[in-house]
Parts: sequence; structure tokens; C-alpha cells
Amino acid sequence: MPNQKAYDSALAVAQLVLARLLPALLASAPGSKEALTLLMAEPPALTAGLTTPLPASLTGDDRVIDREEIIAGGIEAIDALQAKMAGSTWALGAE
Repeated sequence: MPNQKAYDSALAVAQLVLARLLPALLASAPGSKEALTLLMAEPPALTAGLTTPLPASLTGDDRVIDREEIIAGGIEAIDALQAKMAGSTWALGAE
């Protein structure tokens, strides 16, 4: 990266893509909830939470996945990327 500003911008774009767009794409595709949980960059929270003394194996290790919320986050990420890339013919000011 040519400077710190370009690096920070590239890091923000990478986070949007990996943390928001990828899970939204996976959530919108047909498939099982278990496959979605394994492929997400940041795993969703356990249903039992951190307040239970029981191990995850006894609580079923069930994950809370709200597909609509994940897809809405992906749409917000697309809007943010569109605003970030507006007016530039190359991504992140590349020459």
C-alpha cells in the first residue's frame, strides 16, 4: 500500500467483504444451518450464552442464526461499498 490511508481503507473494505458480504451470500444460498455456521468468518453466538456453567456439548452447541438479519447486513455492506467506491474508476485509488 502506498500510504497508511490506503491501507486503512483496504482493511475496511476487506472487513466489509469478509464479515458482512460473505455471510449474506452464504445465508441467501440454499443449504443447512450447520454448513452456514462453519463457513462464517465470525461464528454466531451460542444459544446457551456465557451465563450457563454447562459445557456446549450438553446444551447442544446450537447457534443462533437469523438469516434475514445477516442478509440485511450484507445489503448495508453493499451500500457502504458503493459509497466508498463512488467516483473512482479503480478501487481504493489505484493507478
